[in-house]
Amino acid sequence: MLRDYQSTLKQQIFESWRDDNRDVLAVMPCGAGKTVVMASVADTLGQPSIALAHRAELVAQISLTFARGGMRHRIIAPKATVAAVEAYHFESFGKSLIDQDGRFAVASVDALLRRADDPFLKRLALWQMDEAHHVLPDNKWGKIVDIVRAAAGPRVRGLGWTGTPSRTDGRSLCARSGGVWGSLVCGPSMRELIDVGHLCDYELYGLPQSVDVSGVSISGGDYNRAQIGARAKSSAIVGDVVAHYLRLAAGLAGVTFACSVEMAVDHAKAFRDAGVPAAVLSAKTADTERASIIRAYRNGELLQVCNVDVLGEGFDLPAIRVVSLARPTISFPLYVQQFCRGLRPSDGKRLGLILDHAGNARRHGLPDRPLTWRLEGAPLRETVRVTICGRPTCARAYESYEPACPYCGWDEPPEAGKSARGTPETLDGDLTRYTPEMLAQLRMEAARIASVTPLNAAHLTGIAALGAAKAWEKRRAAQAELADVIDAWGGQFLATHGDSFRALYRRFYAIYGIDTLSALTQSGPEMIRMAEKIKKDLRNV
Repeated sequence: MLRDYQSTLKQQIFESWRDDNRDVLAVMPCGAGKTVVMASVADTLGQPSIALAHRAELVAQISLTFARGGMRHRIIAPKATVAAVEAYHFESFGKSLIDQDGRFAVASVDALLRRADDPFLKRLALWQMDEAHHVLPDNKWGKIVDIVRAAAGPRVRGLGWTGTPSRTDGRSLCARSGGVWGSLVCGPSMRELIDVGHLCDYELYGLPQSVDVSGVSISGGDYNRAQIGARAKSSAIVGDVVAHYLRLAAGLAGVTFACSVEMAVDHAKAFRDAGVPAAVLSAKTADTERASIIRAYRNGELLQVCNVDVLGEGFDLPAIRVVSLARPTISFPLYVQQFCRGLRPSDGKRLGLILDHAGNARRHGLPDRPLTWRLEGAPLRETVRVTICGRPTCARAYESYEPACPYCGWDEPPEAGKSARGTPETLDGDLTRYTPEMLAQLRMEAARIASVTPLNAAHLTGIAALGAAKAWEKRRAAQAELADVIDAWGGQFLATHGDSFRALYRRFYAIYGIDTLSALTQSGPEMIRMAEKIKKDLRNV
């Protein structure tokens, strides 16, 4: 039985196909149950179909989901992967639902590239791709799409699945702009899933950033791997990760995301030296060894799995209680994927614990902020700067609009040595910390604009006076409209958050980079542009 939002998304997929969109990209965040909907779509269509994934762990997860629905299916993958998946079937169901003559198939991308002449492909009515933001016409995922289309013909439908439909290299996923996908359908947001209990909420600690990223070049949309690995090697990151795990999460099952395979090995050794059972997963880990490591982790024989990217995408293991982020990244999708590994609900798990050693929360904000995905262009998201509590015994991360740490009450004092008014960076839009003189000046300017006639144009006559009056009226109207929009924004914030006006002021600045009073003293065009931006944000909530 599908959840309501899963049924809704499934309906949107079929509607998009009916609108002649042959290849549809579906967005579901971690925990939304995308493999469940993937299986349901294939089952409803009832015709031969194939589900593709690029790693053995994901092939196994899709296969297990199909099996839970009673869907017998073939597996196209290396023999070791098939054997490991079959073992999972017997372990979970007491039997295997692998049927190499079945009408459904689950396949490894690399294995299918080697079996492009498989006659089963000619029968396909549907192909589905997990982690579909990887698909571009000129890479191996795109080559798979070409193989399937060539074999099955124009009638075959495509369906991609991803939690983060964007790429760090900036290339478009849209077919109109050089990508593959013709339309986009979106499921619930990460925060919505947390609110209804399908994801755990989280505790986030912003720990000292051990890896210096200054001067590191950007390659492929992220920090250069060789350079960031070298920086990590010469840093204190290994000791910091173990020390803070023992302080904050001792005994909890965790994963550590490292800068390189070499660093993952170092992390694992340090954990073991501290008495924490740990192993390493990398792209070079043999399938049988991977299966053994994951089984040991599920059974509680391991408490840490250290990796680079292997467990970042789509890996579903509710046993993960703590995530140590030891790899700085400028990729928002990668940050979200890694963050979410610790948020899958399980018995006795109230919160996921995120230990950020890489400054990623400061860099990207919290991952559950409102966000609107687009098939073309960067996502529209509300980014609020994250503050790290200055009390050393706390170090919790929270959004900067909070007037004080919501966990321990620490109120970070404003920086010393500033002018009477200070700067927005210092004051963070907190009007309670503005001097009375500054507030009086701002309010006088806002009132001056709101006046019926331009106070500084009394000496003008004739056409000049008329022009000044018209310009002033435009600015006054722009201010009135912006004031109304700010009131609507503030009303919505107070209704949904129930916070103080001080928190409202600070949050407004955190999002728009200007305090509410200063916003009402801008030029007419600036106020018009700001009103349109806030109205657009209100529509996207």
